[in-house]
Amino acid sequence: MTRAACDWRDLELDPRAAAHRRILIEASAGTGKTWTISVLYLRLIVEQGLRPEAIVVSTFTEAAAAELRERIRARLQWALRWSAGAVPASPDEVVVQSWLDAAIEQVSVAEVQWRLQCALAELERAPIATLHALCKRVLSEQALAAGTSLRIGELVSDEALRDELFDDLTRWLAHAAGDDERSGLPALARMAPAARATLMRAALQPGVTVLGGDVDELFALFDDAEAPMRLRDFAATLPMQSRKTALRKRLGELADWIAVRNLAGEVDDKPLRDLLSDTYWRDQIDPARVDAVLADPVAAFARHAASVLTERDAILCAQGARRVLPMLAEWRSARLAEREQFTFDELIARVHAETTAPRDHGDALADRLHAQWPVALIDEFQDTDARQWAIFDALHRDRDGAARGLLLLIGDPKQAVYGFRGGDIATYLRAAATTTQRLTLAVNQRATHDLVAATNALYAASTNPFAMDDGTIRYVPVQAAGRADRKPLHRTDAGTTAALQLHVRDGDALEHCADLIAAQLAPGRWKLGDRALAPGDIAVLLPRRDDIVDLRERLQRLRIPCVGAGRNDVFASIWATELRVVLHALADPADAGALRAALATRLFAATDADLRRYAVDDAAWRAQVDRFAQWSEHWQRHGVLHAIDRIIAANAPHLLARVDGERALTDLRHLGELAQAEAHVRPGRQQLLAWFANQCASAGDAQDARGGERELRIESDAGRVQLMTLHASKGLEFPVVLLPLMDMHRGRRDEYPVWNDPARGARCVDLGSARVATHRACAARESARERARVLYVALTRAQHACHLLLPEDDAPAGADGSAWAGLLQGIDLAQLGVRCPQVAVIDVRERVMAPLPVADPPSPRQARSWPARRRIDAAYSFSSLMARAHAWRDDDAARDEQASGISPTGDDRDAGEPRLGALSDWRGTEFGNVVHAVFEHRAIGRPMREQRALVHEQLARSGLRVDASKQTALVDALIERVQATLDADLGRGLRLGDLDERAQRAEMDFQFRLDALDIGRLRALCERSGEAGLIPDGLGETELRGFLSGKIDLVLVHDAAVHVLDYKSNHLGNALADYDNEALQRAMGDHAYRWQALLYAVAVRRYLARRQRADAQPLRLGDVIYLFVRAVGLAPGSGVWRHRFAPDFLNAVDALFATSAAEAG
Repeated sequence: MTRAACDWRDLELDPRAAAHRRILIEASAGTGKTWTISVLYLRLIVEQGLRPEAIVVSTFTEAAAAELRERIRARLQWALRWSAGAVPASPDEVVVQSWLDAAIEQVSVAEVQWRLQCALAELERAPIATLHALCKRVLSEQALAAGTSLRIGELVSDEALRDELFDDLTRWLAHAAGDDERSGLPALARMAPAARATLMRAALQPGVTVLGGDVDELFALFDDAEAPMRLRDFAATLPMQSRKTALRKRLGELADWIAVRNLAGEVDDKPLRDLLSDTYWRDQIDPARVDAVLADPVAAFARHAASVLTERDAILCAQGARRVLPMLAEWRSARLAEREQFTFDELIARVHAETTAPRDHGDALADRLHAQWPVALIDEFQDTDARQWAIFDALHRDRDGAARGLLLLIGDPKQAVYGFRGGDIATYLRAAATTTQRLTLAVNQRATHDLVAATNALYAASTNPFAMDDGTIRYVPVQAAGRADRKPLHRTDAGTTAALQLHVRDGDALEHCADLIAAQLAPGRWKLGDRALAPGDIAVLLPRRDDIVDLRERLQRLRIPCVGAGRNDVFASIWATELRVVLHALADPADAGALRAALATRLFAATDADLRRYAVDDAAWRAQVDRFAQWSEHWQRHGVLHAIDRIIAANAPHLLARVDGERALTDLRHLGELAQAEAHVRPGRQQLLAWFANQCASAGDAQDARGGERELRIESDAGRVQLMTLHASKGLEFPVVLLPLMDMHRGRRDEYPVWNDPARGARCVDLGSARVATHRACAARESARERARVLYVALTRAQHACHLLLPEDDAPAGADGSAWAGLLQGIDLAQLGVRCPQVAVIDVRERVMAPLPVADPPSPRQARSWPARRRIDAAYSFSSLMARAHAWRDDDAARDEQASGISPTGDDRDAGEPRLGALSDWRGTEFGNVVHAVFEHRAIGRPMREQRALVHEQLARSGLRVDASKQTALVDALIERVQATLDADLGRGLRLGDLDERAQRAEMDFQFRLDALDIGRLRALCERSGEAGLIPDGLGETELRGFLSGKIDLVLVHDAAVHVLDYKSNHLGNALADYDNEALQRAMGDHAYRWQALLYAVAVRRYLARRQRADAQPLRLGDVIYLFVRAVGLAPGSGVWRHRFAPDFLNAVDALFATSAAEAG
């Protein structure tokens, strides 16, 4: 039985003995949810004597978590001051003051103050955070119970990793799809990469059950050998209407298709879709007999076959997707483990798996966490998904399933609007059903009495405002606290002052919206309290980011200050496009066309007359060329940001004269900083321009790990009209809100529908099935319900007034219609206005706006000098340093090896050692990646002939194009070369195949700081120490600051020393002499591998110094070994370069590099 509480004081909160251990607090918009959480937290501290570390508070965003922590801190500080008599009585706090006085009488002043002081001292350690942050804390603090590493690795973007896996999948399908259509893999391989990525993203959504791909149902159509004949016989006997033959033809085509059994061919779907339509059959068959025909089993079979075959491609692709999902999951886990990384989804998945696992022992993670956190408050619970809820549910149930501790769920189902992020209203409803104590917050602290009355009236008049047939989500009328009435909004002239105004308009909604804002800001017309209504008091909520951009431009034309990022990626801004054009001109100032295009951008604002003048005035044109040449030189000497700064300074006066001048300068500076950071790894101008173009092209896509860096920085927003999306407004409030495009907030067709299946009790996704149309309809209904909840959120953001702009004829309500049409269904707006004077319906179709006062022209503004540029730490690797020297770069494992190429003739292959010739055709980055990957992933101790599958797998992943007729020979040759390398004597008795697994580490990461490394001094040191020519000439005499990082192929221990080893797949020739000591010395110099060897030696030396400080017998640094694997083992010493740097030399190099310790992983 559910117990209803009157207010926050009436809830039972004893986690040890409460009769009701699960509490639901439903808080409608503006009813003081955060305030309630803070006083409940205070009760747990004062009444129950709990410490903050025992109370989990989980919320949806980091910003909300930070705000909650500060609100709780303020509440505890207030209570401590009140207990000491240091706070005067307040009418707004009288109820809390009365409760606290009673608590002090029961517990004692000293004890209450002690509990509050301890709570404040511990609050920084309190688990008040997002669920992702809490899961990361769990995996870190409970590593043994959770079965994870003691060190939680880097958090990375799910999206970036998925894109990487999809690329690998494309390469794998090219080799492994085969021709078995029943497997679905050929169909998956035939998909365009972008379409396949969309399919796989749908399949990989967290917490969904994947449906579709029922190939048995599809192939069963072809297994019935008699089906084509039955269809033809049935078609021949149909009682057709006069001169109608199309249905017979359609059935004949269906019979032919089934007989041919061709699933991969191109077939017109229209005949199949005709067979699915009742109207089509009734138009063809004799009306008197049509019902009997439709009831015939052959007709039913024909329609079923048509429904399945219509979705044949989707079914096959879905089957293929389901086949590769386990493989992708394995790749994903392996990659994350290898890189010591976690994605946000992985945090939830790992904790969910461990907390919901069977409790077969007394040290289960759920029990340990409950002992640590016996009380949990989950804020914004309506946005929780099934896995997140399962974690908390498991913590607060014992082994027998009985509730334990105290679990408070705080939310509002009317504000569940994040379905696209995985939020699951069905989970909320199921969880709410488990609670036995409920509190409903029913006093609106945000809005005025008039606006609350108008909202109550609007929802009371609607028959089904949330489109829930079972009424599980209802609007409950609220009362108004009246705080907003203390500073009323009022007009100084005659006109409508209703709190909720419905403007019926025609034409352009955003134009009407801009005019309405201008009218509200007309001098002296509206006042808020005793001051004029200001732009910063107004917010406009819009469905799409593109709408924000559109309205922003309109308001700027009216010189109304506004702020709103629109697309939240700076590369999606107009200034990214403009700067891209300018950078192309800087890259080649002699290109007259590029220079004219740059001058025509908004950045330079050259007019048509200016461009015509430049065409005939040589002096004026030369001045422009000289300016760009000078900026180009700044780019060359000091970096791209330096050049962009100079361009901004030169154009600042006319940029600041624009209404969006601050936005322009903010975006341009931001883009310059991003370009400068990227230039450290893409030093070539063309490389940087290509990167910049790619960022502009992909702007607005799902955010990757760099999303925070690219997110638009907001210029000062004081005194500006706020423009934002409907979803972004959640949790915010504004004096005046305008909703101009709610009629355009409609549903969209999802290729792969996601919906809640009551039968399965889970969210499902249909990747392709014969029932996809039905599932799509279910998803559309859920989308319509969510849009109704978004409308509620939008309507409840205002404190004083809300304006909706409505078209003359809205689209009908329903799955694809607007939520506004659904809310108004059955409402007589005229009668609503009569019954509730706080609602006004205003016809603006014929209204002509009164002329607006012309603002004084803005006074000229001067650009301030930029603040001192903060030093940007560069990120270096051997590859990027060589890019500085040779202007080439590749990020693969074999990035420093020769470019791809195949011997032009067979003579090269036959001229020398046959075993060298076996791999002569295979060269370059992709081949090198295969070689590195086989060495890295081989099973240590097993002969390579038993690891043939590994070689095939790495070939498939690499993207190396291999003709099927040559694949076996290539695999054989690779196995032979790897095994020969493992067996070869590398000098002083070292054989890789003899090493124990504990004596070697593959792919060792390293990173250390470079504090002003002077390349000139380093080169001089090398020459004095007998290492002349070690530093590449192309590095010049520059100074390097930042971080040097990289990966070493293998670090091994042998003969009491630690050696560094690197594999090289370079093709140096087909004769053994091409791999002898003299040839290898040349290759090491030509490719700057000696420079690479020095970097690796310094990195390992630092690693050893840090890790062996307390060791009595530390290992020493040994040799650096480079194995040119094409020739290793073919003759003694062949393909093996081995060198030991003198200790004194390394000491001197280390002193030049930096004093900070290596960070090797």
